[in-house]
Amino acid sequence: MMNKQIELALDIDPLVEIPEGFKICTSCKVAKPKTREYFIWSAARGARYCKVCASKKQLIYLSTENGFLHDIFNGVLTRQRGKLKNRQKTNERNLKMHHSLNTIEKLFNHWEQHKKKYGLRCAYTGCIMTHVRTGSRDPIPTNISIDRLHPGMGYTELNTVFCTWSFNNKKNSISPKECLKIVNYCKERGRYDLL
Repeated sequence: MMNKQIELALDIDPLVEIPEGFKICTSCKVAKPKTREYFIWSAARGARYCKVCASKKQLIYLSTENGFLHDIFNGVLTRQRGKLKNRQKTNERNLKMHHSLNTIEKLFNHWEQHKKKYGLRCAYTGCIMTHVRTGSRDPIPTNISIDRLHPGMGYTELNTVFCTWSFNNKKNSISPKECLKIVNYCKERGRYDLL
């Protein structure tokens, strides 16, 4: 699609009239066909930015602390409302839970409390957390993630913690009680080297 966009884009002198059916992107100043394939449309403004420029702008915003937290909140809200794709059982379970982190203000307050106590460090490991979006689907291990201490309970201030994505991924859906069982088993076997 990128090559097709480059082929059809015209490098037009701003003083020359734009051909019919083309529009100049307000960001990159390149004329492209005025279609939804090339431009992001909004009801209020019509087409302003081409999709390439809009994608770059979005990545820049999502790599800021506010943008990253907004993105996390959207994911949390999707889970709370039971709208995960192809996960009907998980959706039904999440709809039955009590969630108090249901507004962006509450999530930001929770984040500020975390920063006062831990700074920009993971609550579990102490590693410095990042908020970088690259545009690829591969997650960055040190990026901020929100974890539920007990996966059977909802997104509340007492049940959630900010940690690195890699630790959250490793923990998966293990509850603290199950973690304690693993620790006790290691102690029982004399495997203190694992602790």
